[in-house]
Amino acid sequence: MSMPLRKKQKIYRALGKKIRNLRMDKGVSQETLANYLGYKSRVTVSQIESGGYKVSVVALQKMSDYFQVPVYELMQEDETTSRDKDLTSFLKQDEDLTSADIEKIVGFIGFVKDEKKK
Repeated sequence: MSMPLRKKQKIYRALGKKIRNLRMDKGVSQETLANYLGYKSRVTVSQIESGGYKVSVVALQKMSDYFQVPVYELMQEDETTSRDKDLTSFLKQDEDLTSADIEKIVGFIGFVKDEKKK
């Protein structure tokens, strides 16, 4: 069964907003991000940020790497993002945990939350 169009649009808008915020927080131009992602111009990043561009899985992974946030965080709805950032910051204090370990832990917590909603 296909996802309703409104839900897809909401996801792309939320993703775009997060990408824009991350980019602005890092002080990076749309052109710089476009170059990193392999796009020919900043217009594609502008379209992503406005929610009008379907982002590939490869581009999501590249953005995740660039901004050093887990892919699932890029896709989450806004209300849990700041809580997850706090958790991620807390976990980063443990020198024995790699970024992959942290991503798994926070991802598992997200999975448990999603299961509770069902």
